[in-house]
Amino acid sequence: MRLSRSCSVALLACCLSAFGQQQQRSRIHYGPGVCGPADPTYIRTAEESGGQPLFLAPGEVAKSFALVSELTRSNHVTLLWARGELSEGHDFVVPVDSTVERLVFSLSFDTAGGKLAALDPEGKEVTSRTLGAVITPLNCGDIVTVAPPAPGKWHLRVAGKGRFWLEASGVSEIFMIDAEFVHLAGRPGHEGYFRIPGQPVAGDPAMLRVELSGKTRNVQFHLVSPEAKTLQTVTMKADSDGSDESEYLGELSLPESPFRLAVTGEDENGHPFERVFPSLFHRETVEVTPLDPGLEDLPAGKTVPIRFKIRNAGAAREFRILAVDTKNFITSHEPLLVSLAGGESREVPVELNIPANTPGYTRDTVIITATSTSEPVTTNSAVVEFDVKAPAAN
Repeated sequence: MRLSRSCSVALLACCLSAFGQQQQRSRIHYGPGVCGPADPTYIRTAEESGGQPLFLAPGEVAKSFALVSELTRSNHVTLLWARGELSEGHDFVVPVDSTVERLVFSLSFDTAGGKLAALDPEGKEVTSRTLGAVITPLNCGDIVTVAPPAPGKWHLRVAGKGRFWLEASGVSEIFMIDAEFVHLAGRPGHEGYFRIPGQPVAGDPAMLRVELSGKTRNVQFHLVSPEAKTLQTVTMKADSDGSDESEYLGELSLPESPFRLAVTGEDENGHPFERVFPSLFHRETVEVTPLDPGLEDLPAGKTVPIRFKIRNAGAAREFRILAVDTKNFITSHEPLLVSLAGGESREVPVELNIPANTPGYTRDTVIITATSTSEPVTTNSAVVEFDVKAPAAN
């Protein structure tokens, strides 16, 4: 059994907190007829993490926990994630297989007056009178829950004005445990595939690894846009195959636009399924690589340098370098700005000053980010973690 998708819960809590702070800063009080504007950072954070921006009136925060309660369930999966602009209605088809125990449709608008219609496989619209259905109307969206849902093709119709964010999710035994871009690394004779730091880099071979849980057949993988449009099919080979868990590897050409990974196939009863990995991937033209990735425990009471390499895989650009860590051990990093020609690299050292009174086994996470200073913006990052080793007793 997989644990609940705690990252989604944390994201929603974070978004609710950020949303409240935004209201305080801008003195915007959402209510009837008011659904925006929203901080672009709030929108971007939600989209890239697979969450949903919510525009809540003060009295609706408690109602939003109809969605939070679903995210906290074990084996929570994403069946569809889509955003869009509404100049006319949008229709979406969601295949629901026989392993889906609960089905949730959540819709969010940045302009009041939107409407979500959910139709079951027989074409009947879900209402408050539908057996097993709970509908939670919001000023700027709707939440529809059905338990248990009938297997088959469900249809969603979105109408209104402005931007919208739509997610179909549920509880199921079929889910992607992880999806990540990897590269071959390790000592000679002990090579293996390891997650790359940050986002994949344009022009480099892109190797994707996916872990899929559940009894499935006729599995296929696709890259889909944030608007839920299929961008391309990815050929993946089963690298390992357990009774209920399989690992797939595949090399692909990266699309120019951001994308998510979707997997389709059939459950053991022959019903079609689709799952979407919530994180948004995008190719970048800058790469950040830790040069000291295998750090041992670092001693307290010492100043320690950690090195990173910044590589420009695009046209000549200037990059702003930002380094932060969770325990505030960083005392300096130079340079703050790096000008790189195409294909050029430069090393950036980050200095950590670890106080002598730091308790042993304290974990610190160092994040370094490189972001272009001109349009179009490209950014990437790398993360290094280490534990503090207490100084030896006299």
